Amino acid sequence: MESAARGADRPAAIFPDLAGKVALITGSTSGMGLEAARLLAQNGATVYVNGRRPESVERAIGELGDPGSGTYLPGAADVQSHDAVKDLFARIAREQDGRLDILICNPDFMTRLNFFEDEDPELDWYPTMNTKVWGTVYCCHEAVKLMIPRRSGAILNIAGGSAHEGVFGGVTHGGAQGAVVCFTMSLAKEMLRYNIRANVVSPHIVDTTIYRHVGATATPEMIKLTTAAWESEAPIPVPSPDVVAPTYAFFVSDASSYITGQVLQVNGGRIISR
Repeated sequence: MESAARGADRPAAIFPDLAGKVALITGSTSGMGLEAARLLAQNGATVYVNGRRPESVERAIGELGDPGSGTYLPGAADVQSHDAVKDLFARIAREQDGRLDILICNPDFMTRLNFFEDEDPELDWYPTMNTKVWGTVYCCHEAVKLMIPRRSGAILNIAGGSAHEGVFGGVTHGGAQGAVVCFTMSLAKEMLRYNIRANVVSPHIVDTTIYRHVGATATPEMIKLTTAAWESEAPIPVPSPDVVAPTYAFFVSDASSYITGQVLQVNGGRIISR
């Protein structure tokens, strides 16, 4: 299962306006969140690395290594808990003199996907919705409190391909991602008056742990879909996280200062080529 070129073979994207910015990236102990943290720090940002457990955050910071001109700071918190999120943002406010320039909401949770075979649909919905949807809502709610007084800020919420086209065997996952998209569109309208931007990036299949191990929880149909993506001879292969991370950096940089309330699918043409 080969993916596109790794970061060692690719120059870091340059977003000079990120220097000195304060960013929180939720779900950044692995996968896309980890790579986004690396890219923002390389471009000078102070990045709070978030995961549920402090030991996971410390491990991720060790894995990230040299932050270049930026800084990594631990930001352990379970985003399913509003109290934990409030505590994290209060700490950021204390440490950064009330400043938060960038929020990237990147939590994800892939539970058992055989929704219609469960006796109780809540077994699927609660873990996924609490992490993906409520985790995003809680973080955005606290972030704008810090951004509004400064009349500046960039929020990027991460959805996924199933928010736009559906996935057989992924009803819960797609429903949560779709909720993130609609929430962000309304948030963008409400925040216009404060010069705070909110956008969505929807990556499709990326070479991350959650997709490499999808077979542990997926229905046979979902496994077939994912395997087909890995084995596809499409002109653009399944990418590694460093290929997609510059998209995240773009949306939280001044390069996209005139863009808000938009959704970008990053999929290598997998939809249009069908």
